[in-house]
Amino acid sequence: MGACPRDIQEPEGVPAGRQGGSREGGWVRSLASSGLLAAISLVLALYVHFPLLPVAPYLLYDPSDIPVILAGLWLGPGWVLPISAVVALALGATAGGGAVGVVSRLVGSAALGVAAAVAFHRGGRRIGFAGMVAVAAYTAAEVLLTLLLVPLFMGGSLDDAVALLLPVVVPFNLLKGGINFALCSVIARQLTKTPAGFSLGRRAD
Repeated sequence: MGACPRDIQEPEGVPAGRQGGSREGGWVRSLASSGLLAAISLVLALYVHFPLLPVAPYLLYDPSDIPVILAGLWLGPGWVLPISAVVALALGATAGGGAVGVVSRLVGSAALGVAAAVAFHRGGRRIGFAGMVAVAAYTAAEVLLTLLLVPLFMGGSLDDAVALLLPVVVPFNLLKGGINFALCSVIARQLTKTPAGFSLGRRAD
């Protein structure tokens, strides 16, 4: 995280009129941006995935949380849950996984995106700090999900769930969350250098 920019700045040279605008116009722009980010997230989840840990090849990394994090950083935490829900439901309908898969993806993505947004906007716009908070929250959410879902819906015991935490669940989610946030910080830094990026990133306050 140390290589991440300290904050995300609005680009210079944007006309003052464009920075303003009505609340209604800002909300419509944010709604359109959230739809675009949800669509990108769904495509990434469907077509970009591969194993990270040799000990758990069934756990697949995918970069679909990157657009969710961007939504939280730029549009605010209130947009994270709707985007996460749309993507989780769409994946449940197209890629399977059932209700457990939908809930797991929704909770993980929402925890990552909301924690990133809150830490960023209330922590002095320090993206490195936001990344550490978000990855910790994401990993904690996945640990809790494992402890709940394995004994309740996957036919294992609580002891089975606990046995998975240190060798599998914690390292996988630290890696996945860390990679996604690092990539997000690079993308955010590039997008905020352009007028198009500023338009996408206009928060609906």
